[in-house]
Amino acid sequence: MKVKISPEQRFLRKSLKTLDELLSRKYGCLLFDVLSALRGPDSDNNDVKKAATGLIRGKAFPRVLSKSDDNDLGLVVTHEDNEDLVNVRRDLENNREESRHFLNHAHLAFKHLGLSWYTVNIPTNQHKKVKK
Repeated sequence: MKVKISPEQRFLRKSLKTLDELLSRKYGCLLFDVLSALRGPDSDNNDVKKAATGLIRGKAFPRVLSKSDDNDLGLVVTHEDNEDLVNVRRDLENNREESRHFLNHAHLAFKHLGLSWYTVNIPTNQHKKVKK
């Protein structure tokens, strides 16, 4: 007996097959770092989610996660960086409560997406220095 597959399951299987193909390529590890960082830290710290995960999500999926911070997926998304968020990222490195595993993926995702961890990211890809 053949199991009937719903359109949603078909879409998901096709999408996962595409991701599997992309991850198996030469630079697949870059995609893996970004995908891993999209989940965010293992805490409910919304400051960290806005400062790191939110920027990664906004940069990785600009069409889906529009310029509004409200989105249909219920995700934290950050479209404009600022000095407060830079300071949250800096403090994150000294915070033992947050996962080092997440921090490693987040750092790499920032690098792969052309984001700066230590300076304010502005849309023109220039970075404004932040005084602490």
